[in-house]
Amino acid sequence: MACQSAPHAPPGRADGPDGRVTVAVITHDRPTSVLRTLDALAVLPEQPPVIVVDNGSDDTTCTAVRRHPATARMLRPRENTGALGRNLAVRHADTPYVAFSDDDSW
Repeated sequence: MACQSAPHAPPGRADGPDGRVTVAVITHDRPTSVLRTLDALAVLPEQPPVIVVDNGSDDTTCTAVRRHPATARMLRPRENTGALGRNLAVRHADTPYVAFSDDDSW
């Protein structure tokens, strides 16, 4: 099943969300956990941009993230890259800092 990358949210402005930190979330075959994490990130007052790295899931993880109301940029490497997925997220972040989160952090 192909799942296209979502457009990412622009960095925040001084009069709005804090645009200094992107949150990178890695996941693999855990749609319930990653959705719970996205729920928690969506209500943060800083409203950080979120990048989800889907490490080769075979289930509905990608579709679930795409349907979630929070704006998250989805990256899908060709294979499960494990913790290297964090490096992929860093390369795609538009902020000077990146906070790492697993899909079950919240």
